[in-house]
Amino acid sequence: MSSQVQAQKKPRQICKKTIRREALVPLKPHRFKQGTVALRQIRKYQKSHELLLRKLPFIRLVREIAQEENEDREGLRFQKDALETLQHATENVLISILKDTNLITVAMKKKTISLKYLRLAKKIRNDKFNWADNQKEEKQISSI
Repeated sequence: MSSQVQAQKKPRQICKKTIRREALVPLKPHRFKQGTVALRQIRKYQKSHELLLRKLPFIRLVREIAQEENEDREGLRFQKDALETLQHATENVLISILKDTNLITVAMKKKTISLKYLRLAKKIRNDKFNWADNQKEEKQISSI
């Protein structure tokens, strides 16, 4: 008969002190190691085919630059395809410059890209685009 009767376990009792401690100390949110989230984002953007720059701010910037260049003409109009093509080309140039900058950073055995490496990549590519904030800074760069 004793083999047929199953022994029921008593529910585990928690002391009042433990309950109070758990109520006072909130659990910390889960945190990943440094760089894990960044690597996940890099892989995500490498797989995607979407544009990295937002469309409306880019279009506003293009219109502003075009208006500054052509002050005599008002109400310049752009075709949608032309703006998309310009955005694709801009992103490709930016990505290639950042890839070169990253290669320089790795070659220098550093982990963070800096403006100094960006300028060096520009100089190696022989780009005509002015990355300097002003004329004085550009003269200092060219004297190096």
